[in-house]
Amino acid sequence: MYDGHKVIALCIAKISMERNLELIQAFNEAVCKEDYRLFVYQTCSDLFQQLRSENGDKAVFDLMDFDIIDAVVIFNESFHDDELVECLVHTANKNHVPVVSLGVPFKGAISLDFDDGSGFEKIVRHVIEEHGKKDTILVAGLKGEEHSERRIEIYKRVLRDNGIPVTEKNIIYGDYWYEPTERELTKVIASGHMPEAFICANDAMAITTCEFLYANGFSVPKDVIVTGFDGIPESLTNIPTISTVKFDWKLTFDCVMEVLVNIFNGKPVEDSYTIPYTLDIHCSCGCPECAELHRINQTKRYSRLSDAFNQYQSDELSLYEITEEVMTSQSPKEFVKHLDKFKFWNTCIMINPRCFDAMVNPAEEKTEQSFEDILQVVYVSDNNGRYDLPYAMPKKEMAPLLNEWISHSNPIIFSSLSFYGIPAGYIVSCFTATRHDYCKVLQYVASINKAIGSYRLTNYLRYTADSIAKMAISDYLTGINNRHGFYDELPDLLGKAAGKEVMVASIDMDGLKRINDTYGHECGDFAIKTVSEVVSSLPFKDYICGRFGGDEFVVCAICEKEVADNEKYIAEYVARCLQEFNAKSDKEFKVSASVGAYITPSKDFDFKAALRESDEKMYLVKLGHPNRRKN
Repeated sequence: MYDGHKVIALCIAKISMERNLELIQAFNEAVCKEDYRLFVYQTCSDLFQQLRSENGDKAVFDLMDFDIIDAVVIFNESFHDDELVECLVHTANKNHVPVVSLGVPFKGAISLDFDDGSGFEKIVRHVIEEHGKKDTILVAGLKGEEHSERRIEIYKRVLRDNGIPVTEKNIIYGDYWYEPTERELTKVIASGHMPEAFICANDAMAITTCEFLYANGFSVPKDVIVTGFDGIPESLTNIPTISTVKFDWKLTFDCVMEVLVNIFNGKPVEDSYTIPYTLDIHCSCGCPECAELHRINQTKRYSRLSDAFNQYQSDELSLYEITEEVMTSQSPKEFVKHLDKFKFWNTCIMINPRCFDAMVNPAEEKTEQSFEDILQVVYVSDNNGRYDLPYAMPKKEMAPLLNEWISHSNPIIFSSLSFYGIPAGYIVSCFTATRHDYCKVLQYVASINKAIGSYRLTNYLRYTADSIAKMAISDYLTGINNRHGFYDELPDLLGKAAGKEVMVASIDMDGLKRINDTYGHECGDFAIKTVSEVVSSLPFKDYICGRFGGDEFVVCAICEKEVADNEKYIAEYVARCLQEFNAKSDKEFKVSASVGAYITPSKDFDFKAALRESDEKMYLVKLGHPNRRKN
């Protein structure tokens, strides 16, 4: 339950498909009658091709929070992934949440099966008994296939009930597809005998039959009538529109809600229910009352599709331009700024924080966690300054506007965002259930996926390029400048030194060979890094340092005016820091260094000459150190 409303979760694929849209519309109406709320967890693909991208797509189901979800309904027919359905059922069972499986019986779920047999019988009887057609041909599916054979038996039974003899000539096999259907129809025409009606086992074959007959000079329904089965959206765009049989979603979800209400009220329910198909009569069977009505509906339909397509093209152009800007963003703030230029309707976008980590290569990313516990909110529609984006949000909260949306009756839609099959975040939308709006969801997901992926790759490439450039100028052991990096920075430092004195210091670690020989090179590296840390922490405002050799460090600094003797100052600082280290160290050896410094005016400054002078002073100091290196 969320904010006083029971939550019903619908798991479905491709919500923009017309059949699925009709399902959601009918389900949401039934849910809202009980003052419940519908959360739709949808994938943009049907998971049929088992592509890498589908792994990220189906991560949306990891967002299902069983602390607030009161029941789960799975439309199995929209998926082609039985393992996923099994996982969803198992998870719901483990959380003691009831599950309803639509269309395909599944262990652990209450099953609502669709009685396609009675539905097919309705359309056959409509042709034979209401239209009085006795000379018919059944365009069956695959020979030997369960559903096809069941429809053949139903067809034969209706013919026998009406005293019509059944022969093998009454049945041809279109294999549910257009090419086999055309091949069989060619044989029918070649025989010279055209039946009064073609009864097709699905709409795809019915549409093909209408097109083939028209191409061969026959008119539907004037010369021959045609019917289908399934109620696919294309049956309504065909000319003529196809008389068919389809799901009755209102009846289906009235049954679903009755089952769920009984469960919530502690009443017993059955393990399975059967929902009949309903006739959907249009023009292809010749019913005269359908012709004018469907001519008007067809015009409206084409007009809506045209408007939606034009809007889609406009949105695509805007999204493409924004994607270009997002992918070149230099920071999360800039990412958000560019994303905000497109007005995503009633939408919130949450991103995994690792997507903003330039050090992560998205092409090689591996993670067992789909969504991080804390996400970055990067978009909130109609924000108007309410949220300073991006900001951190616990995944448990799901979306910033959820409390507002839950008070409305529109379904709340969750979709996963991903790149290279790895979840990158998710998008939550709250639209009226219309095809135009639901097409936007898939459009948004595709565009945001592209934007996130491009941003991450660009960011990682920029980081890689910077890292390579840094490696060229940095010492691999200590991380400070190498000789090349030192000389790169030297001009900038000298540019600040006009009218001042410049000091060059040579700092050479004492006894490195002895430490290496006695304690090992690992201890020698440790000692070098210790000196490096001291050298890189010198108390000068403007200076550069670098490792010029194994145990040799060089410093160039603008002298501090308030220090009376900068040469003595740097030597004492290095000695004091190393003494403090040795006092706390548990190492068997002491770390010390010899320092020589040379100061000269910045005018006509010659770094190489100054370095020679500082080296000479350093070697004089080293000769007096008991821990000096021994060659």
